Amino acid sequence: MKKTALLILLTIGSLLAHAQQSPAEGGAVLGFETAKIDLGKVSKDEPKIIKFVYSNTGTKPLLITNVDVSCGCIVPEWSKQPLLPDRQDAITVRFDPRTKQGYTLLSLYVKSNSANGLQIVRIQAEVE
Repeated sequence: MKKTALLILLTIGSLLAHAQQSPAEGGAVLGFETAKIDLGKVSKDEPKIIKFVYSNTGTKPLLITNVDVSCGCIVPEWSKQPLLPDRQDAITVRFDPRTKQGYTLLSLYVKSNSANGLQIVRIQAEVE
């Protein structure tokens, strides 16, 4: 139990230390047009394609290294090429609502070389 608590504290401390890195120090900075997309009511039988538009507002190329998801019902695709400063791109997500019912909130955890660290974007829907 003590080991688990210590591990959690160390993880939180590490994340906070990483978050202290200032975008003003230079480097890539990941920014999303919107952090949450609400699909409203969706049919169980109709997969959806969602695009999360992002930009690099930093001074160096941005590289998204991984996108983890909270559910197997969403599959992300993104460019593996670095994004130059002042440019935009998008993470395209395929959402298959067959395994969902009612209100659902799905998360994508975007890992990159961004000075502002891990970014989380979400999809909200009411599956009928």
